[in-house]
Amino acid sequence: MDPEDNDIYMSNLADKYFDRPMDPEFDICMADFASEYEIKSVNNNIKNPRTPIKRLQTLNFAVKKRCSRNAIIRYPYFNRETDKENYFENLLCLYLPIRSRNELEKLYELFYQTAEVFDNRQLCVRKVKDIVKENRQKYEAHFKETEEIESLYSQLSLDMRENEWAEIIANKEKKSAWSREIEEEDNPDFNIIHTKKNKNTSVDLKQNF
Repeated sequence: MDPEDNDIYMSNLADKYFDRPMDPEFDICMADFASEYEIKSVNNNIKNPRTPIKRLQTLNFAVKKRCSRNAIIRYPYFNRETDKENYFENLLCLYLPIRSRNELEKLYELFYQTAEVFDNRQLCVRKVKDIVKENRQKYEAHFKETEEIESLYSQLSLDMRENEWAEIIANKEKKSAWSREIEEEDNPDFNIIHTKKNKNTSVDLKQNF
């Protein structure tokens, strides 16, 4: 960066991905871009590169194919059951080849499940869901099992919460019934308790918790 440049904005991976060259080689998803390519500053002189170096369209960076093993990618995780929109938006951004975020449409889950796009590599229209699954399998080999476990865990958690609420309501009903039984009894101490509660409600509330 020019020391006198007032623009201090730092581009991130997504910016570089969307600014990648227009060559057919780069009709890839963001996960492939992050894993298979190195990002270099154009100011760095690389002598005798083993793979071609190609400049981004507007940013002051270039990319070159990795010669050795691909990089391990890290990405944010969202729960499918409790945060669906972020979950599906994340899947689409990672595994669907796009040139701009504007190509994605809300609602993201509906877009994932029903939309079709032109696949530049296979030169045909394909379902978004199929393209995402195909690319995802390269990075999440056991994603089907993971989704099944996650769904099962969420369902169990939901069932447990429902059971807990059912137990709380049942206990409350038991206590109410027990209180009514006491009120109906001829119990001289009961009137004394109620008198004390009326005089000092805040203390009774603290004692109950």
